[in-house]
Amino acid sequence: MTTDQIRDQLQALPPDLPDAPDRFDAVQGRVVRRRRRLAAVTAGAALALVLAGWGAAELLPLDTGGTTAPAGPDQHQGPGTEFSNRSPGTILGSEATGESTVRRGTGVQQVDLPAPPLPAGTDALRLRVTCQEEATLMWPFNGTTTGCPQAEAEVGATDLDSFPFTFLVPLTDAGQPFEVQVSGATPWELSVTPVSVDQIPYGVNARGQTYGVATPLVRPDLVEVRGEDLTAGYLDARSTEELVGLPPETLAELEAYRQVERETLRVPLYASDGLTLRGTYEIQAPVDGGP
Repeated sequence: MTTDQIRDQLQALPPDLPDAPDRFDAVQGRVVRRRRRLAAVTAGAALALVLAGWGAAELLPLDTGGTTAPAGPDQHQGPGTEFSNRSPGTILGSEATGESTVRRGTGVQQVDLPAPPLPAGTDALRLRVTCQEEATLMWPFNGTTTGCPQAEAEVGATDLDSFPFTFLVPLTDAGQPFEVQVSGATPWELSVTPVSVDQIPYGVNARGQTYGVATPLVRPDLVEVRGEDLTAGYLDARSTEELVGLPPETLAELEAYRQVERETLRVPLYASDGLTLRGTYEIQAPVDGGP
């Protein structure tokens, strides 16, 4: 069966099935399976997050969270902005609300983040790691890895305040342990800064589902990606997580992840209503439901 035939079958499905998981199961029965061993991350997922505004980094298939919790105090009931460079949930920037604190260590090491109270207007903690030599830096978000900056001279000052060179930690994690993931025994310096965050509120559809771009601060119910032919749409977070599983958050977990045999599945891509089909999206799922 060709891709065009599969797409025609997907588009022919009724747009008003009463329950999203049932709809997902109906479409998932039509997925195209191409088994292949993965030695690295998928380019499709990296492209999706680059288009969503995250910048270039090595990324695993989207961690869609599976959460149905409210988007937070900034949640709005309006339709949001769909399929643009300023989609709901997009982080446009962060600004320091207080002084930075510095921790130092080597390789993989746990540190304690600053505890409340924090300066007024603080929405998150901004973490930035610099290394004394070449190394791989990993953040606990979508299995993201990047080269660890060795000095500010390597990257513009503005870039160093943006993902993947920095990482935002929600206030709920303030005062909690955080494990810095740097390859080898590389010496590093961690700068932690309280910041206010400029973030477009997530949209909420008629079914009460939040939708927008997944960020380290909040993961919506419907996660924006770009599918085949760069078609914009949303993945159903809970259903996709059941197929993909949780992404690795440590370098050790990443290595184990890469050893698992995976197959390509095409899953439905929805409009922000969570029902209307817009196309398909490729994910990498363990073969035969393995870990």
